[in-house]
Amino acid sequence: MRLEPSRRTPASMSPEATLLCVNSVFVAFAFLWVYPRLAERRLHLMLRYDIAITGAAMTVAGLLYGGKGLGFTFLDLPWWAFSLLSLAALEIPAWILFLNTNGVDEE
Repeated sequence: MRLEPSRRTPASMSPEATLLCVNSVFVAFAFLWVYPRLAERRLHLMLRYDIAITGAAMTVAGLLYGGKGLGFTFLDLPWWAFSLLSLAALEIPAWILFLNTNGVDEE
């Protein structure tokens, strides 16, 4: 059951907040579990994992909001653009911190 913004109950989250939570879980999974456990920390290998994790995050976003015609109020973006931008906003600082604190081979 989809609730319109004016009919939302106080306990429900906005679509923006939901996607931010989903993307935060994926970023935490990547940078706290996947990347630290890699035997070889090579940038190209990490980027392959990142593509898979981003694809999984976009799949979850698509399952939640794809084809529902739900508009996001923040910057009036479609679900996929908001998901990609919010994921990038969460991941870029995490990448910078991870690359500065861990030895990563660029080959």
